[in-house]
Amino acid sequence: MARFFTLLQAETLLPQLEPLLRGVIDQKKAYEQAEGEITGMSQRIALTGGMLVSREQMARTRKKKDTAVRGLAAAVEQIQDLGCQLK
Repeated sequence: MARFFTLLQAETLLPQLEPLLRGVIDQKKAYEQAEGEITGMSQRIALTGGMLVSREQMARTRKKKDTAVRGLAAAVEQIQDLGCQLK
C-alpha cells in the first residue's frame, strides 16, 4: 500500500530504492529487446509464407523475455514493499 513519506524518510529510503529502479529499467530493456526479436521472427515467417525456424533460438528468446518479466515483477514487488508506488 502506498504511503506518504516525510522528506527525511524519503531521503533515507533512496539508497534502497535506486538500485531497484535501475533494475526495473534494465529488465524493461531486456523485455523490449526480446519482444522485438520475437516480433521480427514472426514477421519474417509471415512474409516468407512460412520457413524453418530455429526452435532453439526462439526458445532462448522466449526464455529471456520470461526472465525479464519475472525480474520486473520481483523488482516492482520490492518497491511496493517499501511503501512506494510506481507510476
